[in-house]
Amino acid sequence: MKTSFFFNRNLFVSICLAIFFLNLSTVSAQFEETIAPTTTQYEEAVDGKQIPMTSHFMMLSNTHEYGQDVIALTELDACAAGSIVQRTIVWMPGSTNKYHARSLEVVLTAAGAAAGYWITGYEINGAGDKRLVLIQTNLGGFPICVRYLENRVGGAVAYDEEGVSLERQPNGDIIVIGHSVQRVAAPAIPIHRMIAARFPAACNPPIWSFRYNQPANTHLIPEESCNGVRITGNPPVTTLVVAVTGKTIGTSGTVRTFASNINAATGVEFWRRVYNSGGIKDEGLDIVQDPAAPRKYMIVGRSTNAGGITALWVLNVASNSGALTANTAALYTATGGGSISGTDVCLSTVGNRAVIAGRVDIPNTAGTFNNRAFMARLPFTNCANLEWFKYYVASTPVATGSESVVPVTAPCATAPPGYFMTTGGLPTNSGWIANGAHPVYTDVLGDHGLIDCPTPNWQYSKVCVGTSVTMAKTKTVAPWIQGQMGWEILQSVIAACDGILPAPKPAGNDRDQFASNFNQNSTLNIYPNPTTAGQVLNLNFTSTTDGEANLMMFDLTGKMVFEKTKQVENGRLSTEIETNELAPGAYFLKLRTAEGIKTAKILVE
Repeated sequence: MKTSFFFNRNLFVSICLAIFFLNLSTVSAQFEETIAPTTTQYEEAVDGKQIPMTSHFMMLSNTHEYGQDVIALTELDACAAGSIVQRTIVWMPGSTNKYHARSLEVVLTAAGAAAGYWITGYEINGAGDKRLVLIQTNLGGFPICVRYLENRVGGAVAYDEEGVSLERQPNGDIIVIGHSVQRVAAPAIPIHRMIAARFPAACNPPIWSFRYNQPANTHLIPEESCNGVRITGNPPVTTLVVAVTGKTIGTSGTVRTFASNINAATGVEFWRRVYNSGGIKDEGLDIVQDPAAPRKYMIVGRSTNAGGITALWVLNVASNSGALTANTAALYTATGGGSISGTDVCLSTVGNRAVIAGRVDIPNTAGTFNNRAFMARLPFTNCANLEWFKYYVASTPVATGSESVVPVTAPCATAPPGYFMTTGGLPTNSGWIANGAHPVYTDVLGDHGLIDCPTPNWQYSKVCVGTSVTMAKTKTVAPWIQGQMGWEILQSVIAACDGILPAPKPAGNDRDQFASNFNQNSTLNIYPNPTTAGQVLNLNFTSTTDGEANLMMFDLTGKMVFEKTKQVENGRLSTEIETNELAPGAYFLKLRTAEGIKTAKILVE
């Protein structure tokens, strides 16, 4: 069966990338934008969320600052054409460790407002050891809690691990999903496992934490997850669950999609299934649950044929067993011979459809392909036709497939409800090898209404195919340890709206950028802490370097409440901080000197 959409390929050629005079003030609230660091022109967006009760979006990225790989949080205003409100990096000042993020979730107050962010990903130290990390920050991006999954056994590194997904629970707890690779000596084969752990909202030790594996040396490689419910019995009993999808690799090298259904309260798996699209390999890349009865899951990903061409792979499975619904799934092939992959899926704005984001190859006039981000909507029915399929002219997504898409409520009077998609890429004619982060905000039909960057439809062919079988289930306890990280606010950034190339980097350094090379003998002491409002705080700092010192204090929202400049003389700085005008709560002090940046948490009672 084939469904076609009309599209004039010459309609958009060179239009988007040739226009450089667009004024931001004339752009609608929707946007398609590229953001890149000034120093490296490299950034990869991996996740994005609307900040509840605001018109702002938060984008999570991996970038390169201060000479190392760090995590970036970029806050965008949807009602100001995607203008940047603030950019924060999360890292460890003075460390050479590399940090990479994979997933973002919002910390909520009891009233449903944003209070901060959860981030998961991994840290790589100088020896190449990879540890899964879970970070909780305040609204300004300051890490207030850091947890690492213990990857050593008997003192030796036994696993390389990374966090891949986060799911906030109704009571504010967070469930982190991760990927574990066992370190073994050759010629043994390193076994891949799935990780899941539940943390309380205060980021105390986990309520439960497990590594899950598959007998007979079959590998489990998780990619994404979603919250769901399992309804059983008469009268019906509802159990909160987290569903995970990814890929398995069998002993013969066969790559197949898998899904798992985990009890959110206990970490016990209800079922685990593997699915076969009929291609030489297939991968599940995201999962979502239909809110309507019978609450089946939709899994999206890609299936690769013998010629190396990938098709969009979509399957619906029963929530209580994982079995394919009516034993059907669908492969969607891009017309023109290019590959298409679904990398993320969310509920539609009205909740009765699914919206998929991903990458598609679009033929160009040179006879080759341009890699574009796309968005498509389809119903929760078996082997369904796509209702619409839009791709975005200015984007060149990063090949890692780490894009995200979320539904958006109407953020302001001038902006409609729609979708916020994060991907990577710079305009294809920029001549730059590196990538930038590329957020896109559209309406409910996938359009952003920008004349210079149209959102054309595309054609596809569909085949209904798919089988599934049950997998075995085993798990072991996985402990966690406490850690620490730092932050820095970036005062400016080079950004381009609607595919326009960023302006050239100005002379000098236009960022609040400091080398962070604190000597181990440098110390920062603040007392009494906790303190009482009105009581004077004493600050003592010792350093190996004299010079100017800048003191700043922020509340939990990231608002600066105090700032002054002092001098480090003869390796010492002593000063007092008044607290008369501080409300009870937590604050974060940032000390910046010629050596770098130190931070401290202060409690006012």
